Amino acid sequence: MPSLYAPHGRLPMLALACLVSGCATLAPATTAEVDMHGKSFTVAPGKASIYLYRNDNLSAAALEVSVNGEDAGATGRATYFLWEVEPGTYEISTGSESSSNARIVVEAGKAYYIWQEVVLDRSLFLLDIVIAGSALHVVDANTGQWGVSECTRIQSSM
Repeated sequence: MPSLYAPHGRLPMLALACLVSGCATLAPATTAEVDMHGKSFTVAPGKASIYLYRNDNLSAAALEVSVNGEDAGATGRATYFLWEVEPGTYEISTGSESSSNARIVVEAGKAYYIWQEVVLDRSLFLLDIVIAGSALHVVDANTGQWGVSECTRIQSSM
C-alpha cells in the first residue's frame, strides 16, 4: 500500500487538495509604474478607489476574488488589487470554500481598503493537506495604506 508521505502517494493528495480548493491561478503582476501609481493613493476625479490587499505569508495558494458576482482574479502572497469604480454599493467576495464577503458603499473622491486575511483549514492536516481560505476585513486608511505598501499590484480581470 503506498504511503501518503512517499512521492507517489503525495500526488493523489495534491490532486484532492486542488479539487477541494479549486486551484485558482494567481493574477499576473502589473508593471512597476502601475504599481507605483496605485501606491500614490490618489483617487481619480468622480471615482472611488477600492484596494483589496493580502500581505500575510501564511499560504502561497491563489485565492479567488469577485466584485458584485464578477470574477476579479486571484490574489497571492503579498499582492493587491486596485479598482477605480463609480460611486455605489459593492459586494467583494472570496471564492474560497469558506467564503467571506465585504459590502461597502463608496463615495466619489474616497479610497477604501479591504484586508484579505488568509485562514488555514487544518481539518485534513493529518493527511498532509492544508487548505487556504480567507476572511475579508474593511480597514481604515492608515492600516490599508501600510498593508498595500508591502504588496505588489496584480492585474484584475474586471
